[in-house]
Amino acid sequence: MSEITIVSTEEKWVGYGFRSFSSVIEEMMSAAEKEIVMTVYVISDMKVVESVKNALERGISVEIFIYLQDSSQRCCSIDEIFKLSKEYRYLRIHTISDEVLHAKVLIVDGCNVLVGS
Repeated sequence: MSEITIVSTEEKWVGYGFRSFSSVIEEMMSAAEKEIVMTVYVISDMKVVESVKNALERGISVEIFIYLQDSSQRCCSIDEIFKLSKEYRYLRIHTISDEVLHAKVLIVDGCNVLVGS
C-alpha cells in the first residue's frame, strides 16, 4: 500500500495537515533496517547528522550524495559527516562538484522515499 504524507520546512504550516520535514527525516532514518541513501544540496541541521550517526551505530549502511563545489562551502555539519566517514566504513560520501546537485531525496530501505523541492 502506498502512502503520501505532506511535509513542510515552513513551521507556520506544520499542524495544518502538514508534518515537519525534519521530524519526518528523523523518523524515517530511525526506522531504517538496512540502508539509507540521501542526495542533499546542503546539510544545515545538526539533527540530520545525529540521525546519520544513530543509523551508523545501529549498523545501517548510509550513502550520501552531496553538492560541494569547493571546500570553502563546508559548514560544521558537513565536517561532522566527513568525520563520521573515517569512523564508519559503511558510510559512503560522494561529493558532486562538476554540476549543481539541488536534489533533496531520502530513500530508506529502498522503499520509503522523501522528496523535497
